[in-house]
Amino acid sequence: MTQTQLSQDEAAAIHLYTMETLVYPLLNSKLRERDREQLKPWFAYLKLLLTALFKLPLSTNKILWRGVKLDLSKKYKIGEEYVWWSFTSCTTAMKVLDSDLYLGKNGVRTLFAIECINGRSIVDYSYFKQEDEILLLPGTYFQVVDYLSPNSTNDLHIIQLRQIEPPVNFLQPPFNVTQEQQPTTMQHVPMASSNDMIVFTSSLQQMSLNNQQSSTTSIGSAPSSLSIKGISVI
Repeated sequence: MTQTQLSQDEAAAIHLYTMETLVYPLLNSKLRERDREQLKPWFAYLKLLLTALFKLPLSTNKILWRGVKLDLSKKYKIGEEYVWWSFTSCTTAMKVLDSDLYLGKNGVRTLFAIECINGRSIVDYSYFKQEDEILLLPGTYFQVVDYLSPNSTNDLHIIQLRQIEPPVNFLQPPFNVTQEQQPTTMQHVPMASSNDMIVFTSSLQQMSLNNQQSSTTSIGSAPSSLSIKGISVI
């Protein structure tokens, strides 16, 4: 057991998420769905996983890296704001991305450089401890700061993101949290009940309903995004 005391079940929830199983892709696909009813079968596991993650120390004021084997440069415009609805795995060690399992060294790729407020280091509980993995929680909110296009010999697009305060609270903690455990550095987030735990706020859902006629774009194989008052929901 490490300095952060998690229960055996809490530690196992993180470990399971990081394994090469269907758990993380299925869970994240449901988190991206507009129909939040599809999340209900996941509530028990989500509460356990989020309880564990909220107990971990914040990984603040760090640059995180995430690689994708796609050209996403046209989907991320400088100055625009985006929501990542799913759990998102990042790393503090760029060398991890050299592997062909992640970014690799050849082909069309996008590298995200993320100025992080509140990632959670899960290296002590991960199945792949060598990855130096930081997990971003659902509803993480970004602004695109800069973009570097590839040169003639490299198909690597680099996008700089900065995590910022969202316009509404997208995620409620599964228990009362301390200042150090808060999912943003700006404000306190109230505890969620067992019924509405991790369901994104009704105000945001209403925003989505009011904008269902907006044009949509796709990012790779991810579900379509929705433009909401200048915010791109991914």
